[in-house]
Amino acid sequence: MNPIHVNRVYAASTRFHKPIAHGILGLGLISNVLGAQLPGSGAVYLEQTIKYIEPVYIGDTLFAYAEVIEKDLEKNRVCHRT
Repeated sequence: MNPIHVNRVYAASTRFHKPIAHGILGLGLISNVLGAQLPGSGAVYLEQTIKYIEPVYIGDTLFAYAEVIEKDLEKNRVCHRT
């Protein structure tokens, strides 16, 4: 319940000037791409490193992209770059 996410008055007093979305919402998009789309159903999502570059505001549109850089068909794994 961090007020930066839920309190407009508080958020207005910060450098963001309005509420920002929880970072986990964006991570959920990436998790969907990596855990369900690449390589597909049943994939196990092993690792993620994240760096927040810009705030996400309520109403923003987010896109998640991933590039497969290596396939291991025997282990049903892909290595990716996001």
